[in-house]
Amino acid sequence: MSLTVTVRNAANLPNLERFGKSDPLCTVGFHGVKNSTKEKKGDLNPTWDEQFTWPLQNPLRSDDRLQVQIFDWERAGSNKLMGQLDVSLRDLVSSGSMECEQQLQNGQGEQISATVSLSMSYQAPPSAKESGGGGGGDAADGDLDADFGGGGGGGDDDGDEASPTADEAPGGAASAPGVVLGGGEGGKAARRAMMRRRKANRANLPKKACDFQVRVHVIEARKLVGQNINPVVNVRVFDQVQPTSVKKGTNRPLFDQSFYFMFN
Repeated sequence: MSLTVTVRNAANLPNLERFGKSDPLCTVGFHGVKNSTKEKKGDLNPTWDEQFTWPLQNPLRSDDRLQVQIFDWERAGSNKLMGQLDVSLRDLVSSGSMECEQQLQNGQGEQISATVSLSMSYQAPPSAKESGGGGGGDAADGDLDADFGGGGGGGDDDGDEASPTADEAPGGAASAPGVVLGGGEGGKAARRAMMRRRKANRANLPKKACDFQVRVHVIEARKLVGQNINPVVNVRVFDQVQPTSVKKGTNRPLFDQSFYFMFN
């Protein structure tokens, strides 16, 4: 699975320089990973045609977005924001490829006359291409039906048939209790994949003796205030605190980290 973005060009960029013209470069961020084009010297209608690829551990979701920013490159000091926008990937999830030319916004969220053009392609997993909703599986596959919410107590060590928890769903997205994965061959493949992931995750469980254990899975944050921030999450359970890794330069960090708190 992969997401590929080609930054084509921009037009009508504002000139932020008092003398001469701005030197624009474009950054594209996805799930906290940012790539940048080269700067174009003194060009307010630059053409980059630079391609970036993000390997994916989980399928794209319809609410995923790209963060696109265009800066005036500065040899000394911080680069100056020329325009920005978030690009919805909803159509890309269903079509597999898309072209877009969209107007940029300034730092206050107001539209400006400048535009940017992108090409995108998505290499989806076979199960995502084949899954088509409806139609439950037959009786022989009943042991694979996975109920997302649910509490369930022990039994995690009894084999592969334990129900996956919400944080083990594809993409780490939690679902409401009682939501069952769709039927059909695609749904069966997704359930089998989650069972395998659950079994593999057991190897990472702490083996230290304790009276009880609390597990917290930090998935992601969205719409954090600020630009070029470096978010980190501190998870506190009673008197124990564990931090996530720091995500550089994003207001929508993807952490996908689990923490174990043991109590005696």
